[in-house]
Amino acid sequence: MDRSYSFNREEIAPVIVVSLISALRLLGIFLMLPIFSAYAVRYPGASVALAGIAFGIYALTQCIFQIPLGWASDRWGRKPILVAGLALFTLGSIACAHATDIHNLIVARALQVTGAVGSVAFAALADLTRPSVRTQAYTITGIAIGASFMIGLLAGPFLASRIGLNGLFYVLAFLAFLSMILAATWF
Repeated sequence: MDRSYSFNREEIAPVIVVSLISALRLLGIFLMLPIFSAYAVRYPGASVALAGIAFGIYALTQCIFQIPLGWASDRWGRKPILVAGLALFTLGSIACAHATDIHNLIVARALQVTGAVGSVAFAALADLTRPSVRTQAYTITGIAIGASFMIGLLAGPFLASRIGLNGLFYVLAFLAFLSMILAATWF
């Protein structure tokens, strides 16, 4: 059994890449967190309840898709599912930016999260690290996610006041696209 508690050369890159992919994808979500409901009620046909559904459909759909995407990544590999999930997230974010009413936004948000790849990224991290350093790898990824959370909470209202909710959805699409390129080339 390997008792070395330091990353080896083969483990450093996956830890950095998974951390960046997770942080970039979640940064977009965290940018939305403080402002989504306030802006969603401005859509035609919107009510507070429908804005809540538009917000909550993300978590509900993510819960539904985590297990099937985990199974798919076990069968066809982590990288293809990760790239496909990030592509779906990018397309869903663009669809959100083009939503013309609250109902379109709800459907676009559901599409956005069909690429629920958080569990796939963490499974890949487990595949690519030894058990003796896995906790450290998850900790580094958690720190990156925590940093993106803080940046998102602080930058979200500022960006929304400048570019609006539609502009933020384009930022989400761009960040997801960067994550997809990172997953496709460096993973």
